[in-house]
Amino acid sequence: ATVALTDLHDMQDEPNAAYFRESREQRYGKRLEEVVANRDAGLAAFRAALEPLRSTLTYQPFIGGEAPLFADYIVFGALQW
Repeated sequence: ATVALTDLHDMQDEPNAAYFRESREQRYGKRLEEVVANRDAGLAAFRAALEPLRSTLTYQPFIGGEAPLFADYIVFGALQW
């Protein structure tokens, strides 16, 4: 989920922002701004990937039906941030 990198960076205090930037730029091999340059395309792809989930939740309250199952908690955990 690189689309939120600059947003996450901007939420940090100064010492944490410096660490965040340095560690992520080292991981991606380029500046944060370059990593998120195609942010709109990334967001569109992310939204499209969520469409099956959205569709399922239009006719039942949870992925597994009437009550949450393991799959619901996995999705929640991934999207919680």
